Amino acid sequence: GLRPREREAVEAVIESGSNKGAARILGVSVKTIDVYLTNALEKSEAGSFNAGRLHMLLATTAHKERGMTDTTN
Repeated sequence: GLRPREREAVEAVIESGSNKGAARILGVSVKTIDVYLTNALEKSEAGSFNAGRLHMLLATTAHKERGMTDTTN
């Protein structure tokens, strides 16, 4: 499963909507959030975390951080 800090990073990204916001919440750098999310994603691909939800989360935050919006709705 996810380590506590990886889970906190995922939850902070969900809460804030961005890696930058998650970094502020947890008091770490954006690079650290990237590392936590990469680790969580690797674990999800190994089947120990909900892969679909994590992939969607990462795709959504990537769009938000680039200033893009979803126009498919």
